[in-house]
Amino acid sequence: MCRPTGIGKEGDIQAKTVLLKLSGEVLGGPAEKGIDAEAYHRIAQEIAQLNAQGVRLGIVVGGGNFLRGRDVAFIDRISADRVAMTSTILNGLALQAALEQKGVDSVVQSPLTFALTDLVHPRRAREALDQGKVVVFCGGVGEPLVSSDMAAAVRAVEIGADLLIKASNVDGVYDKDPNQHPNAKRFETLSFEQVMEHRYPVMDLVAFDICCKQQLPILVFDVRVPDNLTQVLEHPEIGTLIH
Repeated sequence: MCRPTGIGKEGDIQAKTVLLKLSGEVLGGPAEKGIDAEAYHRIAQEIAQLNAQGVRLGIVVGGGNFLRGRDVAFIDRISADRVAMTSTILNGLALQAALEQKGVDSVVQSPLTFALTDLVHPRRAREALDQGKVVVFCGGVGEPLVSSDMAAAVRAVEIGADLLIKASNVDGVYDKDPNQHPNAKRFETLSFEQVMEHRYPVMDLVAFDICCKQQLPILVFDVRVPDNLTQVLEHPEIGTLIH
């Protein structure tokens, strides 16, 4: 059985180091495509507020607002995934620039060799967090056929995160698809065992298993709602907390 870290006796979140997983679709704004200036500006501002509060923050960015490997039909999947990984670098660099406009110092790390990013290095990432910097991770785990959820789980463990926040376009975990079932039930809390038993769609199952084995709580919430990101640590009921 997995016992959570970062969760107090009353269920409140006591996380000092957080891994924030941002989907590319969120950064693409309402259209979920390309770079949406308003979405970047707002999310960067909310990240800046968390940083000012002393939260040690690592961020894994996806690239679905530009390209997903599974959607590229004219080349093989391995090649498509490698092309799609570069789209996460675009988001990482754009997010770094937006954070700099807010006065937040940040570094961008990637497992892919790229002139404008540093190579992923867990110790240097932790050192940057100790210095009050935000660390933006892009390039996934550097291999095809692996989801950005996996990258989030791995980077969270590497930086010693107390909590993995999955910022998405849904306000939590439901017992069934709320878009198809108006009576779908949203959960405020779930155990790892409940998620595994019912196969609730939290994240990639292998990534989820890593979080369970590492006793790493997961919080799923809708980052599109203004100020949700700055409030979610104090009010986890905004989303669904899995621990």
